[in-house]
Amino acid sequence: MPELPEVETVLRDLVHAGVPGQRIISAEVFWAPLLQNTPPRSFRRLVRGQVIRRIWRHGKYLLFDLGQRRMILHLGMSGS
Repeated sequence: MPELPEVETVLRDLVHAGVPGQRIISAEVFWAPLLQNTPPRSFRRLVRGQVIRRIWRHGKYLLFDLGQRRMILHLGMSGS
């Protein structure tokens, strides 16, 4: 589980890199069970071509505003 400062750092890095305003040209799903209630093919179709309008954090989740849709990301880090 990522710590809150790590999530905030990732958020700031994405914003600093200019990700908001960029268009998603492709998406790859490496582990389908992570997509709740959405088949990988549908996910790729839904996000392809969408513009990332804004990224923000809610707790340990990153949220991506794609206009009419939102994508929620949890970093899911693990370690010992």
